[in-house]
Amino acid sequence: MKKNLMLALMAIFSLSLSAQEKTRISENDFLSSLSTVKTQAIEAKAEKTEIPYVRTGTYVTLTGYVNLNGGAFVPQNGGFISVNLSGWAQLNSYDYKVKTDNQYVTVYASLWANPNQYVSQTVYPNISFRVYKEGKYIGTVYSNGSVNVSGWVSGNYVNLSGSGYLNASIYIPEEE
Repeated sequence: MKKNLMLALMAIFSLSLSAQEKTRISENDFLSSLSTVKTQAIEAKAEKTEIPYVRTGTYVTLTGYVNLNGGAFVPQNGGFISVNLSGWAQLNSYDYKVKTDNQYVTVYASLWANPNQYVSQTVYPNISFRVYKEGKYIGTVYSNGSVNVSGWVSGNYVNLSGSGYLNASIYIPEEE
């Protein structure tokens, strides 16, 4: 039994020695393997890749003007009021090739008002416009801007009005 155990241990020891010899490589083997890697890398760089066609376009800025008007009841001793302001707006590019539809704008404002007092409030309309380029629909934009509305409280009523600029920007791809 001891003899068999000794033979088995010697066999395992000899297998491990031969495995170690196989894994050892010389410096020349290492350098030659690097040169093949370098050659493969050069071949990989030389391959041409086809770049797909990318459509380009431009951003177009649209601007417009809006007049807002609205009125509200003011409590006898003054107080917090809410006003719906409305008007029409249309945005255009500088060359008028890109336009929006003419849109009815409604903006909600709330403020404090006292009798016989001048009131003022800035509102920020955020309106969705359909955009057309030379009559063809190309998308939708949201405008931004500010409008200062003001007026005098007369009795128990106030009429607010004001005007301001709206603007928006849209990306238009080039046509093929």
